[in-house]
Amino acid sequence: MEYEAPGGAELKRRALFAVAIGPVGDLIAAARKTRDLSYGSWLLSECSKAAARFLRERGGDLIFPYSNHDLEGKLEESSRFAVVNKILAWADGDEESFRKLAGGCKGAVNEWLAGQLDEVNSRIPQWKDRHIAYDQGSAEKQIREVMEYYAAWAYYDSGKGDDAYKDCRRNADARLAGRKALRNFAKHDGSSRPKSSLDGNRETVIEHQGDKKEYTKFFIPSGELLDALGILKRVGQTPNHNQRFDSTHDVAAAPFVKRLKAQRPDLLDAYDSRIQALKSEGAVTKSYSYIYQPDDLYDRIRDVVDPIRALHPATPYYGILVGDGDFMGRTVGEIDSDERHREFSSTLSKFAETVKTTLDNLGAEPVFAGGDDVVAFLPLDIAIQCLREVNRIFTDTMKAFPVSFSAGLAVCHASCGSGEGNGEGCQDGAG
Repeated sequence: MEYEAPGGAELKRRALFAVAIGPVGDLIAAARKTRDLSYGSWLLSECSKAAARFLRERGGDLIFPYSNHDLEGKLEESSRFAVVNKILAWADGDEESFRKLAGGCKGAVNEWLAGQLDEVNSRIPQWKDRHIAYDQGSAEKQIREVMEYYAAWAYYDSGKGDDAYKDCRRNADARLAGRKALRNFAKHDGSSRPKSSLDGNRETVIEHQGDKKEYTKFFIPSGELLDALGILKRVGQTPNHNQRFDSTHDVAAAPFVKRLKAQRPDLLDAYDSRIQALKSEGAVTKSYSYIYQPDDLYDRIRDVVDPIRALHPATPYYGILVGDGDFMGRTVGEIDSDERHREFSSTLSKFAETVKTTLDNLGAEPVFAGGDDVVAFLPLDIAIQCLREVNRIFTDTMKAFPVSFSAGLAVCHASCGSGEGNGEGCQDGAG
């Protein structure tokens, strides 16, 4: 497709426009609490969604992500529709317009991130009573430098016949890979402050004042240092997303709590009421971990905890499911039309949405389900059932394509925490 722009400017042509957003490791894997991991996954999806929305609003014809049903609604902010960190769309233009499109897409992602930080900043004045000093200026500067954003495009050549789309997509992928390899490393303009406790990449934007050891209502214990991204993970809010578990101990405790509810609801009701009262005071942020690890608050909850501990709850282990599709790259590489690619994208979206709903209904905590990737926290009494269900859903949903699914289950002690037991490597040898 080719036509002359007004005023005799450069000819406009149809191209495949590819975008990649990261860093996946910083956004997801750098975590100490379950909410860090869950929010990081949600944040990456929302950043990709912001980029996809921008492309679509500027006339881009999306191929990945794609849905056969209400794509516009699913791309709305905070919808349950998950978008992975790679976007592909048709676009018409010339070199200059594509550069502007790339810059505008990056700007849309950064503006969305800045908006999330603004929401957090609106609640920051409360921190003064929590012995935390906050450098808002540094946080606002950092948040605009967090994302790695890459874009590339390849022009469509209809003269290549049946291989035209496949050849164009391969060229776009190759150019995107080259762009990543030529990443710009901007001059670091940091400070002499200590680094973030989560990953050590950026300087902290908070400072604890005093020797308070209690957890605050903002989930930040004394001594923990967080950069702007860490602040978002720990304090940011996710509309329409109710995280079931406050900590890994809650995941591990789920089978015991289920039995306790059936056998001794009086003990459970007394415990829950006390914990909720302490939460309203801002004295605690956790739920069932006190059954296993009484701490400085023990004297205030002894009368409701000791009767439960006398029932000898099981050692607190939980599962982390990590899975993804097999032969996905090969399958995409063999797709020879945008219609077939959209069918593939739409089918993957259906898989991700079905998996989320199914894991929720089973009582698990889906951390991320987007594309062919699934990460979830599992109480051990339903772990095998969840593995089988995810595999069944993938097999049933993706039956029109030559792909399969592999998943692994890492069994972790609740004291390990999500940062140490994030499931890396648990797929080795899994099937």
